[in-house]
Parts: sequence; structure tokens; C-alpha cells
Amino acid sequence: MKHKTRAVLFLTAFAMATPAVVQAQGAAGKRASFEAMDADGNGELTRLELQAAQTRRITAADANGDDVLTRDEVLAHMQQSQSDRADRLFERRDADNDGRLTLAELEPDQNRSDRMFGRIDTNDDGVLSRAEFEAAQDARGRKRERRQN
Repeated sequence: MKHKTRAVLFLTAFAMATPAVVQAQGAAGKRASFEAMDADGNGELTRLELQAAQTRRITAADANGDDVLTRDEVLAHMQQSQSDRADRLFERRDADNDGRLTLAELEPDQNRSDRMFGRIDTNDDGVLSRAEFEAAQDARGRKRERRQN
């Protein structure tokens, strides 16, 4: 019983460390869509639906199906996720499909850059002050911390 309690606590901690909306993945390793998590199709996500998505993510990482995650299983799952991200980057950016990304192919989308700059330039003067820059860095750090917790 003690072992099972530890396993449940570990799995719960793992699930809480990977927010379901951002991290939940389907069988193909891609992020779960809102629709995939919305089990009853009512257009809303309940805690139970988010927990079910987290459970699916944990189950996907449990390579041997023993309801316990080893460091190797977590590492393998994380590496697969990173590999999938790299694949999606190349699918989006490798315009000539040569398996290499040039600086031109990696150039940021101008519309996206403009939107990002607009969010950071809070006084809308067309330049970033040190305070605006640092506020954006702080916000990014808080967002990263929330993802990690």
C-alpha cells in the first residue's frame, strides 16, 4: 500500500508539473486539441476532463505499463516531445524541404513580431524602454515558472 501511495503521489506530481491544456498530448505526440480534451463536447473543459488528459499523458510516458514512471521513461518521453517539436519546426519553416534551416527560413513572421512588439511597447511610442523590456522579461519568467509548477 505504501508503494502504491508513493506511485500515486509521484504520478500526481508529474501531472501537476505538466499543465494539461498546454502539455497534454495525443498518441501522435502532438498537443491535444481543446476538442480532444472536451470529452462531453459541451465546449467547456472541466477539472475531470483536464485530469483525464493528464492521465493520458502520464500513461503515454509509462512505456512498460506498470503505472510507475522511471527517470528513463520520463526522459524518453521528453526527448520524443522535443523531437516532435523539431519536426514541426522543419515542417513549418523548411521552405525548400532540404532538411536544413537557413537564416532566411528562420526569419520571424513580421506580423507576429509586430504583435509581440506591440504587447511589450505598453506606452505605444514605437520604442522599448528598459522598464518595458524588463517587465516583458519578468512576465516571461513568471509564465515559465507557472509551466514548470
